[in-house]
Amino acid sequence: MKHELVNPNKQKSMFDLFFGDRFYDELLTPATNWTPAVDIVDKGEKYLIKADLPGIDEKDISLEVNDGVLTLRGERKNEHEESNDNVYRCERTYGSFVRSFNLSEIKEEEIKAEYKNGLLTVELPKAEEKKAKKIEIKH
Repeated sequence: MKHELVNPNKQKSMFDLFFGDRFYDELLTPATNWTPAVDIVDKGEKYLIKADLPGIDEKDISLEVNDGVLTLRGERKNEHEESNDNVYRCERTYGSFVRSFNLSEIKEEEIKAEYKNGLLTVELPKAEEKKAKKIEIKH
């Protein structure tokens, strides 16, 4: 699908002359799906999940645990502003996202989360590892 930008002056700008039509071929792809970057770090007695969520209000973030799955949901809202400026490139994405993480051996009741300056940090304390149990087979 090719997207076009309309120059209201119908004249080629220096930008148009320099970049030409090849610039417009990759331009303005729909920004409805995006996934925030996430780091998962093993700190020995706990795991840390850090998610980059810049531009998202805390009220638009949800974190829940259900049946051993931690689910992070959120939405970055589009702040559309009307102006007379020409938009040549729009790379910031908007929309909803969902990330899920399977948890094993985590103390679900002790999970802590903090959101500050666009960074969500989730602390997942480890539970004691379940040891394999040998089962005797009788003949």
